[in-house]
Amino acid sequence: AQRLFGADAYAAAGEQAGQPAKAGGQAVQPAKAGGQAVQPAKTGEQAVQPAKTGEQAVRDREAALDLSTKLEEFFIHIGLKTRLSQLGIDDRDFETMAKRATRNGKVGHYEPLDAEAIVEILKLAL
Repeated sequence: AQRLFGADAYAAAGEQAGQPAKAGGQAVQPAKAGGQAVQPAKTGEQAVQPAKTGEQAVRDREAALDLSTKLEEFFIHIGLKTRLSQLGIDDRDFETMAKRATRNGKVGHYEPLDAEAIVEILKLAL
């Protein structure tokens, strides 16, 4: 299978979904779920998603991991570094970084993170 990147990938995705390919700065159509356009949450509102269990949860996790892998491959393809170690960053200052990030409390909205969680994420990025 041919790997497509950038505008080519977006055009192919649009064609596969039965939509005309759009590139060159034209507007991107909203994503669709169950045939309906997905609307972004309004400012100040938090979207609540029902918990998924069983096979759907497994498929969602696999899809998320696949997307993560494809994004990393794309970033490498365009010459970006994808690991902190590639930038000369090691774990010496992770504790300090995490404490600074959380000095006013947990950070994040979907999954609030404390300093310990931030350190673990930074270690994964080495």
